[in-house]
Amino acid sequence: MQIAILGTGKMARGIAYALRETAHDITFASREPARAEALAREMSSENARTYQGTSYASAAARADVAFLAVPFVVAPTLVTSLRDHLHEKVLVDLTNPLNDDFTGLTTLDGTSAAEEIARVAGPRVKVVGALKHTFSGTFAEPTLNGGPAPDVLIVGDDAAAKQKVAELVTAMGFGALDAGPLKVARTLERMTLLLIDLATRNHWNWNAGFKILK
Repeated sequence: MQIAILGTGKMARGIAYALRETAHDITFASREPARAEALAREMSSENARTYQGTSYASAAARADVAFLAVPFVVAPTLVTSLRDHLHEKVLVDLTNPLNDDFTGLTTLDGTSAAEEIARVAGPRVKVVGALKHTFSGTFAEPTLNGGPAPDVLIVGDDAAAKQKVAELVTAMGFGALDAGPLKVARTLERMTLLLIDLATRNHWNWNAGFKILK
């Protein structure tokens, strides 16, 4: 499968590292292709596998699944520019609409970042919300010092797309749970606020996650 990671930050690195042992072709993308190419070379040398780097448009055009690993403030504009390249493909929205001091959300009541991304992407793009409250540091050690791996709650309106994302999340070492339609992202994004607050107040060093016990 062709996987595009739209972004070159910590989450992009984490996803690429977590999928390092899979057979998928992984391409980093940036508005500055040279930056994506440099990251691809760095990750390839560190993980004994081949990553690629290119522009946003080129990566989206070749992708089966694209991870949206950029800040929410720029995400709608980026997705709008790429939607013709993403038709009938899966777009995984990782974003959270956090305010500047991480104490609230910038989206209005009754919507979510994932729903806003789906709105600008259009009906032919299969938007799935996932990894929204997965801290970047946990990709390197999903079991959190030997404990159970956190669960990733997955939301979306296309069952096949959610299943594809669930398989990728499982390959990363996390649990994967279908949490319902895309509108449930409103809850997931508020759960991210809670996890940030807990991690900050308890000095968890950003190694934390939610686990559903049943």
